Amino acid sequence: MTLKAAYLGEGEEIIANLSDPRYSGMYKMELKTTSKNGKHSLVHYVKDPQTGELMDFKFKRHSNDDVKPWGNDPSVPPGGF
Repeated sequence: MTLKAAYLGEGEEIIANLSDPRYSGMYKMELKTTSKNGKHSLVHYVKDPQTGELMDFKFKRHSNDDVKPWGNDPSVPPGGF
């Protein structure tokens, strides 16, 4: 859901006029979200302010980074099936 929202251009500008020659004059954008279980996701991407084109999407933190294979729900007993 976080990446989908970033693809739609949600987020905030964190750096104007990037110095990387590939993205000169473009903005670095950031979208932060929190999942229902309180986990945080963070996506950075680049926006061309003249065309509105969005590119170079990268997860910097994903809400499932700390999730165990069966989740972190304490009501789920440890062990196999």
